Amino acid sequence: MAVFILMSFYLSIGAQNNLGIGIIIGEPTGISAKFYLGKDKAFDAGAGWSLVKKFIRVHGDFLFHNDNLMEEKLDLPLTLYYGVGVKSLLGKDFGLGLRIPLGLLYNFKEPHIDLFLELVPGLDLLPDTNFGFDAAFGGRYYFKMKR
Repeated sequence: MAVFILMSFYLSIGAQNNLGIGIIIGEPTGISAKFYLGKDKAFDAGAGWSLVKKFIRVHGDFLFHNDNLMEEKLDLPLTLYYGVGVKSLLGKDFGLGLRIPLGLLYNFKEPHIDLFLELVPGLDLLPDTNFGFDAAFGGRYYFKMKR
């Protein structure tokens, strides 16, 4: 629900900002949105169905991007990103947890699309405390991307 509210808000200003909307496949599988706050910072959100635990999951992350690391060191046109976030699990029981996303991103110049692959260690806090990993890949289309 929160992701839809955020997406509606950013869609209203999307023509002048860096908003991408697309899909995420893995854990969870659903929709993904990303809003760039600057060249190297972004807010990422997702909502989808957890194939493993059979419930709806919503997450939001604050991300940092490092364009230079992969290009200069390994000669790859990829962006490394990392950050911190929260997740909420909506099913029979309510769940809450922390996420530490780590991923690789490829930005196409035309059309304004990105593809990403991420591994996310996390800590479930409610209803039980557990450590685990999520993994997903996906892509987003950007509206007037100014990177």
